[in-house]
Amino acid sequence: VLLAVYLGLTFALSGHSDPVFGAIQSLRLAPPVPPTPIPAAKPRLAQFLQADIRSGLVAVRDEIDRSVITLRGDGLFDAGSASLSENREAIMKRIAQALVQVPGNVLVTGHTDNQPIRSMRFPSNWHLSQERADTVRDLLQANGVAKERIRSEGRADGEPVVDNTTPSNRAVNRRVEVILFVARDNAIATANAAQETQP
Repeated sequence: VLLAVYLGLTFALSGHSDPVFGAIQSLRLAPPVPPTPIPAAKPRLAQFLQADIRSGLVAVRDEIDRSVITLRGDGLFDAGSASLSENREAIMKRIAQALVQVPGNVLVTGHTDNQPIRSMRFPSNWHLSQERADTVRDLLQANGVAKERIRSEGRADGEPVVDNTTPSNRAVNRRVEVILFVARDNAIATANAAQETQP
């Protein structure tokens, strides 16, 4: 009789415990949740250029380790030229003032569309993109950015933002980017600040 009672209780407990063990096992086997990417603590350079961002003169993208300022080539330079339009000199001064306030190295990159250029001064799109990047670099230096912080590179049509199939798309690809690589300590502080603000 005792054996029968014991077996009955054992089977009864097993029936109730199986779902519990199954739930525990599923918890053990659950894949780890990937960490949430840490957003940049905004604004960084953007805070110094709010008026220009609103007016559409520049776009600013702040990331953990860099800030990217994009200047549209149309209106910045005349077609086929590396001479800056006079009405864009003030924005260069404001960008330089912003860069002076945030430590880190600066890279200026020039970009063209895929329409080839052939001239005595610019044998290729690369030559045009390099000289445009040099022009922006020199103006930023003239407005206070230390020479040892900044360099320039021509990228020609090698890094399009969008495809070059329409005139409007090609206009988007004609641009100069000013990239601030944030100093390591500043990047760490930015990341820590972002983590602290997460719930």
